Amino acid sequence: MSLNDPFGRQAAKQARDYVAVSAALREAGVDSLEKAERCLGNIRRNAIVMVWLVMASIMLCAVIYPKALAIVLVCSVVVLLWVGVSTHRGRTHLLRFMAEELGADVRRKPARDGAEDDTPET
Repeated sequence: MSLNDPFGRQAAKQARDYVAVSAALREAGVDSLEKAERCLGNIRRNAIVMVWLVMASIMLCAVIYPKALAIVLVCSVVVLLWVGVSTHRGRTHLLRFMAEELGADVRRKPARDGAEDDTPET
């Protein structure tokens, strides 16, 4: 039992979400690592496009009707939060799919060469 999720509702929801995502990926024909990596790229690209669209809408509002800028900024923050959370969840489910269904090694790679061996050489 977790203090953050005492009744397991969030864990059950995440499990249902993963089952739905994995079924959708199988239906879409994602059966190789190359296709799954393309999906990862698409997730990232879509998030970047959404951020640029939100920024463009803020700029457009600032030019056309500056009085509504406060409302547009609040709505933009909400949209950006939604995009961030959706992107993170989708990426997490896709990485899990790659690990479980396709047998990929999705662990994080070290930031620098030789980071996996931190023992000093003598």
